[in-house]
Amino acid sequence: MQPSSTGSLELTVLRAVDLFCGAGGFAHGMQKAGIKIVRSMDHDPAVIEVHKTNIKHVEHRLPFRPAPSKQPPVEDSGKFRRGQVHTSRKTQHVVDLTAIVDIAPEVTHDKPDIIFGGPPCQAFSSAGKGEGDDDPRSTLTEAFAIIVAAARPKYFVMENVKGLRKSLTYKRAVAIFRRVGYGLSEAVVNASSFGTPQARERLILAGCLDETDGWFHAYLNQYKSAQRINVTDVLGSEFGTLFDDFTLDAECPDAVTEAASDEYKGYRLREADLKKLAGKNPETRFYYCAPGGPASGAIHRTDRPAPTLIRTSTDGLSHRYRPQAGDPVDLRKVAQPSFDQFSRLAGYPAGWNWGALRSQTSDSRNPDDMILGARQRQLMLANSVPPPLAFAIGRSIVDHHNRKVPSVPIEAAAVQQRTWKVSTREVARYKDWLRIAKRLAGRRLIQEITDLRAAKGLTADRGLAAAAEELKALEGMPATAEPHMSRGRKSQLCRTLANLAEFQYYQSYVQAGLFPDDDKSYARGDLRRMLEDDDPIDDSFDNFGKLSPPLIGSKPPLAAE
Repeated sequence: MQPSSTGSLELTVLRAVDLFCGAGGFAHGMQKAGIKIVRSMDHDPAVIEVHKTNIKHVEHRLPFRPAPSKQPPVEDSGKFRRGQVHTSRKTQHVVDLTAIVDIAPEVTHDKPDIIFGGPPCQAFSSAGKGEGDDDPRSTLTEAFAIIVAAARPKYFVMENVKGLRKSLTYKRAVAIFRRVGYGLSEAVVNASSFGTPQARERLILAGCLDETDGWFHAYLNQYKSAQRINVTDVLGSEFGTLFDDFTLDAECPDAVTEAASDEYKGYRLREADLKKLAGKNPETRFYYCAPGGPASGAIHRTDRPAPTLIRTSTDGLSHRYRPQAGDPVDLRKVAQPSFDQFSRLAGYPAGWNWGALRSQTSDSRNPDDMILGARQRQLMLANSVPPPLAFAIGRSIVDHHNRKVPSVPIEAAAVQQRTWKVSTREVARYKDWLRIAKRLAGRRLIQEITDLRAAKGLTADRGLAAAAEELKALEGMPATAEPHMSRGRKSQLCRTLANLAEFQYYQSYVQAGLFPDDDKSYARGDLRRMLEDDDPIDDSFDNFGKLSPPLIGSKPPLAAE
């Protein structure tokens, strides 16, 4: 991982509140990044206990009431429906609003610089039932946004499954964040590119008050590893089983014959398993991980990242399993990771205390021991944010806060190509306007376009659509501050973006049919006079860099993954 270029000392320690804290993966990474956690919250006392055992120096850990997992049925449909608050005279509690009323003042009183967390994702996970917005737990994403809006920390980070992006819940949460004034950066990241040997794709939405959209991308991408992390990188080269060591014996006494195959109820090798075996070489090692769905297999290679871990991933091979006659391998011979090894594959450090299993404890146990059920531990692990990914997120925020200039991303494709993507016709149209409205010609006109390309190159990774937003980004970027850039050069680049913002402003009225596409009329001040007649206090022409062009639409969309 590459660090940011250092240009200043770390001035302050950022204070954070950890919502939906889980077993502590997110908190562990953020603490390693130098962030102080002042409050951690979750509704499950067992989760809080694991968190407390492993995460030290947290001032407050408080459970909160969850939204009910089941809602009273709505008349006529028998099913929960978003927004259905009343049915006849009976109140239907769609979300536990009292929990938000309790939590928001407490969090606000903490005066956090960051709020981070991962609201429950089961409603939108491909591994779940996929009830989406109809799942009552989906409202907790909006509860997260409401708490952020109330406390108004400088930063927030929300982690979830990528399926959340298509939901009404997500759109409503984004609307809340925008209303408060957060510039947003959205990215779908693979944990295996951030120090975790697991091909886990997660949605990261990061916000910063009074910033432009896309501010987070360059900072996060600098911590992206050049190569994905594999199972061998973490569990060692001796973990796993060579192919020759788990082939099916020709005389296997309990192999399921073709005649008995219809009655066999255990696991059968799938196409995904056979594909993994087909690409082997003599040194390839394999291990067993319970499949996550009908299209996935149970055989996995150690020279690749582990699959996304879900609750059932840690289930061992069923005692009912028998190889089919003719199978190439016998799964009873292949390596099966322990729970602690699965914990390492999820990015946790060795020695993470998950407590003792209730089924493995005796009556003589220490009463202070942390005792958990197997399902509890599985859920905690499956719902975790990988600590190395959390570290990269935390360092990115610290770097931004300390105004460090991001280093060049390892992977060039991680950000947009730093050029001004515009057609020759559009450039020609803009040049015509510059000649008439700004009286630029010859070398001055050529320099104007050259400076514009340079300015857009600096802001390209933010994916901003309007020049006014690009100007705001350019003015606040550490890369444009001294000693990285002279004041004169920064002024040149800002001026050229301000000119483009003015042109876009003018064209927005043209596109709306409110003003003719006549550069000479514009240069005479006709549009200014029209606006002054309509609204004497309109100062748009005096402040192009601070106004988004009207009538073009809402803020530009979030950056693509």
